[in-house]
Amino acid sequence: MILIFTAILLFILLSRILEQSFKVPSTLSLLLLAFFVNLYFPGFINLTNEDFDEILYLMLPLILLPDVLNLSIVDIRRNYRVILYMAVVAVVGSIIAAVLITPFLLPETAWSLGMLISLFAMLMATDAITVNAIMARFKLPERLKIYAESESLLNDITALVIFYFIGLPLLTGESVGALLINITLFKMLVLSVAIGALSAWIGYLTTKILKDTVEQFILIYLVVNISFLLAEHFHAAGILAIVSSVMILKVLIQKELNNRNRLPDLNNNGESYASLLNWVQKLPANTSKNFRGYRKEAMFIGTFANAGVFISMAVLFDPSLLHKYWVEILTIFALTTSLRAVAITALVRSMHLPGRWITSLTLAGTKGALAIIMVHAIPKGFEYQEMFEAIVIGIIILTTFGYTALLIWHVTRNQEAYHQDQQQFDLTSNINPEELIQSLHNAIERDEISKAYNSTYFETILGKELSRSRRYKIELSAIMVEVCSHRYISGRSIPCSEITAALGEVVTGLIRNNDYFGKLDENYYVVLVTNTGLSGTMILAQRIDQLFHDKLDSDRIVARYGITAFAESDTNESMQEKMENALKRTRFESGHNIQIEI
Repeated sequence: MILIFTAILLFILLSRILEQSFKVPSTLSLLLLAFFVNLYFPGFINLTNEDFDEILYLMLPLILLPDVLNLSIVDIRRNYRVILYMAVVAVVGSIIAAVLITPFLLPETAWSLGMLISLFAMLMATDAITVNAIMARFKLPERLKIYAESESLLNDITALVIFYFIGLPLLTGESVGALLINITLFKMLVLSVAIGALSAWIGYLTTKILKDTVEQFILIYLVVNISFLLAEHFHAAGILAIVSSVMILKVLIQKELNNRNRLPDLNNNGESYASLLNWVQKLPANTSKNFRGYRKEAMFIGTFANAGVFISMAVLFDPSLLHKYWVEILTIFALTTSLRAVAITALVRSMHLPGRWITSLTLAGTKGALAIIMVHAIPKGFEYQEMFEAIVIGIIILTTFGYTALLIWHVTRNQEAYHQDQQQFDLTSNINPEELIQSLHNAIERDEISKAYNSTYFETILGKELSRSRRYKIELSAIMVEVCSHRYISGRSIPCSEITAALGEVVTGLIRNNDYFGKLDENYYVVLVTNTGLSGTMILAQRIDQLFHDKLDSDRIVARYGITAFAESDTNESMQEKMENALKRTRFESGHNIQIEI
């Protein structure tokens, strides 16, 4: 098993290299690498069907987690009619149409009703990870992305319910009557949501005692897994339990944040304005529980899970089956693509959306790991098992490569038109409360002139980074910069605002995404340098000093720099004290405006 996990990590690394070097979507690279290794290095990874089933069961929550975290309650509420149509109505309608049409296209197969429902339920589920990765590559209207990403997750629920509670029972000879359908709906809607709600409530109570973002992310993953396992144990819909648990957890936390962030009542007295000031100062700290902030970690885990499924599939699948059943694969691929295009066309026309959205939404229907999971859930001994696996994997390959290539060509060709669509919908759409709050946070968090984090917010960041460095033994250094002590150059006055603006521009242009630039006082700024020791920080300080003077075109503006590194016993106060001590020495040592304090 350790070889499998090593191979997964290696494949992910190689796929990211290919994506950055040749702009090949990582999903395509993973699929190619998996088949390449299995073709030229047979036996490199040994798996049994039992191992594969265990991997699939383990990976399903991981595959769904990133896109559930990215779902916006506001976006779903605003676009619920469209999402409901694409995720439920279109799926059910397409399955019914496919069941009726297929016997005419493939009369020699003689598939039963249960076989047809099971097969097309598998093929209606889209791959959320793949869709998200592809859509993120393009500058498309946000509404279009919301439609595609929400559908890619929520239609999985519909497809799974139809597969497990209608298709499989018919396939195995069970009767599917009104009573069974009622029981299914009860389990799906009531039991699954109840399990998700219980898991979310327990998770919400636990978040109150967790402060570290790593711990919070682990908790979210535990909530997802517990809800999934409980739902599967009681034969309910595990995916619905996952979605409901995370969404309910988001609602609970968001409600708490809204209460914290509510503006105080203002009267014409000092206490009210003091309350307002206190609210402004605390606002940045009250926004730390942002689910989208965990999305980077969740995306890696989801990619890991997808890679695991693809590699396992490549090991166990016989590629010669693609040639053996090529007629069935191409026929079913053409049918499902046509039905999806018809459903999307009806939506776009009824909503009076641009016609080019038909193409982009149709091509966003790539298939992936979930279809593989469902085909392997069919009981052993099924006479068409080999054919169904070939059809599913063949369509995964065709949609992953064919849809993606066509989508890239289509969007590239219509880039300007999509840009105009975005501008149009920006003007006509309602204000997103989440975006409004985020804009307010950005305005409050940063100094207007230097663009540095304000002292309240920066001290919070410093505390978190000190805790992280202490916990994981990571290097952390800081540079304190003193400016505006000398304001005259060649007899002319330079406003302090111009000096600090120049400093901010230089620093923000040099530091990395994981470094921070903050303002402590009127003339004192701090650059927090993560994963870096004193030598690297000294080089950065020298570079800042050089570019700062070049920016102002003068050597008469003096900036002093005090450098220090994190020690295990350090606190916010002791770090600042060490930087201040280094600064003090610069005032007494002529020609040395950069000093280090250990």
